[in-house]
Amino acid sequence: MQALRGEALTIHGNRQQARSFCYVDDLIEGLIRLMNSDYRRPINIGNQNEFTILELAELIRQKSQSITFDCSQRFACG
Repeated sequence: MQALRGEALTIHGNRQQARSFCYVDDLIEGLIRLMNSDYRRPINIGNQNEFTILELAELIRQKSQSITFDCSQRFACG
């Protein structure tokens, strides 16, 4: 929301925390296919590719034309 309002993006922590992202539609389709199959072992339904919070913020900055990051005073901005 900050980027959409033209505000600086606030990033907490050291900006190197990593997350993987998955479209909800893809996750639901995978769950439905699994429920309708005979597969009975543990399975990972998701995305194995991880992005750091800094990479995500940079992508948001590029797409929204936002120009700054605002690191929180309470956390290291490394």
